[in-house]
Amino acid sequence: MEPQTPPTEGDSAPNALTARLRSLRSSTFLRHVLTLMTGTALAQIVPILARPFMTRYMYDDKQMGLYTAYLSIVAAFVTIGAARYDMAVVMPEKDGDARALVRLCSRISAGLSLVLVVALTLLRHPIANLMRQPDLAQYLPVVGIAVLAMTQLSARQYWLNRNQRYKEIARNRMGQSFTATGGQLALGLPKAFAWANFGAWGLVLGHLAGQLFSLTNLTRLTREETAPQEGDSMRAVAHEYRKMPLVNGPNAIVDTVRLNGINLLTAAHFSVGMLGQFGQAWTLLQLPMSLINGALSQVFYQKLATTPRGRMLPLIRGTVKRSLAVGFVPFALLWLLSPWFFPIFLGDGWEMSGEIARALVPWLYMNFITSPISLIFVTTKRQGTMFAHAVVFMAVPLTLIQTFHTDILATMEMVSWSMAGLLVVFVLLALWVARQYDREGGTPDLETAEAVADEAYDAQ
Repeated sequence: MEPQTPPTEGDSAPNALTARLRSLRSSTFLRHVLTLMTGTALAQIVPILARPFMTRYMYDDKQMGLYTAYLSIVAAFVTIGAARYDMAVVMPEKDGDARALVRLCSRISAGLSLVLVVALTLLRHPIANLMRQPDLAQYLPVVGIAVLAMTQLSARQYWLNRNQRYKEIARNRMGQSFTATGGQLALGLPKAFAWANFGAWGLVLGHLAGQLFSLTNLTRLTREETAPQEGDSMRAVAHEYRKMPLVNGPNAIVDTVRLNGINLLTAAHFSVGMLGQFGQAWTLLQLPMSLINGALSQVFYQKLATTPRGRMLPLIRGTVKRSLAVGFVPFALLWLLSPWFFPIFLGDGWEMSGEIARALVPWLYMNFITSPISLIFVTTKRQGTMFAHAVVFMAVPLTLIQTFHTDILATMEMVSWSMAGLLVVFVLLALWVARQYDREGGTPDLETAEAVADEAYDAQ
């Protein structure tokens, strides 16, 4: 028998590449991420194409500012709309417990929304005056309806996530986006042709139409499978997952106060028009990040919830490294091109939005890196650590805006670099939590852990 010739370096490289490509094609994680990324990308095409028409012919910066303020209030209540039980839907081993959680979320959100509709209708003028935005009063009664739609929608999306039905999530996301944008364009057309002016109502009602469409569709898809069955108990799951409202809930509230407090303080200390400029900068900068992280985080959360001890640290460490590399060039280009691109894309009068966008890049780059791994504190039940960081993360920007508000660009640069530094600390905390989680499980299975990490790396 003749001796076999060992493969040369030139022979092994194509074989290794072929094996790598085969591995990528077979990666379930990658398929799920790409499915959601495709849906997210298609869902964003229409809003992106519509944006220049809206900012040039339909809505000015004041109307955009009022819409941003309205969304801030909605987002604040959505955070507590289901008492955070919606995030627990992916966790139970039994489908019966998950079904009970979906129905629990529905009842909690319905009760809160009813209270909001009544309270914000009766107190709309005092609340708007307190926020130094009297024009905002007319939109406040709609907040309760939007909160109802968005919280119930969230619970049903987590149900689909639990069952890895990512195609349905992607299709629903596209329908929601097209409906919302179509509504905003339709209600903005009268102004474009000088027939009438719906003002910010066009933006508010279009957004609400998208949420209601999405909820109706997901309810149709999930109604039968989430219907109560014998043995399901909302009381039991409310007790079993009580840490979601008790521990994760305060953390979510703090995050909401931070993000929406920035919007409201910007309007109060500068102007509602300047809030419109800030809102456009934030929204457009979020698009490249949400395209990847919106899909990755949703799939990654399901993976984190099922990752055993001994396998967490390599997964988190590798995800951070790859996010750093993937995000560097896009965000560098955003920093270079934003002041030039924004007024060309949005039209005259939006120059400040481009300058604000440049100032926000350090913060959003680090946010891009931390977004996929942020839920490790939930899945490992270390919400207390996350809460401590969140309190500081809230206090710093609000204090800076409240103290230094003579120049919006200088203020936003200060806020952006401060938040980027705090997110570096967040990464270090996530790595520490992952290490502690693995150590509690005994000797890590490093070979398997690296394989799990590689799967996550490749998805990015």
